Amino acid sequence: MKKALLAGIATLLLATGTAHAGKIVLRYDKGGLMQQYIDHYRIVANAGMDVEIRGPCASACTQIMAFVPSERICFDKHGTLEFHMAARIYPDNKRVPSPILTESMWIQFPENIRTWLKGKGWVEKATIENYWVLTSEDLWAMGYRKCEDDPFEGIPSTSYPPRPGSGPGSGG
Repeated sequence: MKKALLAGIATLLLATGTAHAGKIVLRYDKGGLMQQYIDHYRIVANAGMDVEIRGPCASACTQIMAFVPSERICFDKHGTLEFHMAARIYPDNKRVPSPILTESMWIQFPENIRTWLKGKGWVEKATIENYWVLTSEDLWAMGYRKCEDDPFEGIPSTSYPPRPGSGPGSGG
């Protein structure tokens, strides 16, 4: 069990962020397959890890809000949650909107995020192409913590795989 937990955390860190002394840092996570994110975030929650969201957390990444307690999550000035309608992806890479998957995501979010989404017209107005962005300022107003200043801000990423827009000459 312990080996599986450590392997799961390692996989999560490679996919979505970096680890620093009992926490993960999400800087740019565009999402992916929802079940994989749910499985990873359950591991993070059970391990008692803190989460710093220091950039966009989009699509399936937002599921972190359903599994990690709010007191263990913080947002810095660049942190956002970006929501859209879930889609089923078929072997030919065709994406088909899925109101059922979208609803199953929605009911897992904390009440304050559901209220914000409902105010935007969730599920009725959601699409797979357009994102609704919940900013760090809005999240702080909801009571989520502000992260401490980032000692690594401005330093190019050395994470693998490289984040889009990172590296020499990219400004990130």
